[in-house]
Amino acid sequence: MAFEFSLERVLNLAESEKRQLEIEYQTVYQLFEQLAHRLFQLIEKKNTIQSSLQEKFNESISIHQITRELDTIDSFDRKIQEQIKQYEEVKQRLEQFQDILQGKNIEIKKYERLKQSQLSHHKMNQKKKELQKMDETGALKFIRQ
Repeated sequence: MAFEFSLERVLNLAESEKRQLEIEYQTVYQLFEQLAHRLFQLIEKKNTIQSSLQEKFNESISIHQITRELDTIDSFDRKIQEQIKQYEEVKQRLEQFQDILQGKNIEIKKYERLKQSQLSHHKMNQKKKELQKMDETGALKFIRQ
């Protein structure tokens, strides 16, 4: 008699959910990397503008130019704050996905251990039946002699 794990469908469903979660995790992780890259670029641009403004202070610069440069820096500050907010939200989603994936991995391991245990019991029972059948066959041969 072949072994059939009673919770095979549940195990397959859990594995399928895990694969789907991993795909979603990868998508969110790519978004996370993109946001981090954009944030880094914004900070670099802001620093470049600030350095340029500092150099212009050493030269002669009009108040209009100073105002325009400061407005640009303020604009970058706002963009950076928005980017940080998005970055933190995506980071939190990643952490949630990690927790869910960890729980799913634990669930799958439990089912796999249960399956292995049931398989071991099944093999032991098969061995017992084979030994019992061999004993019965031997006893019948002995009686017929």
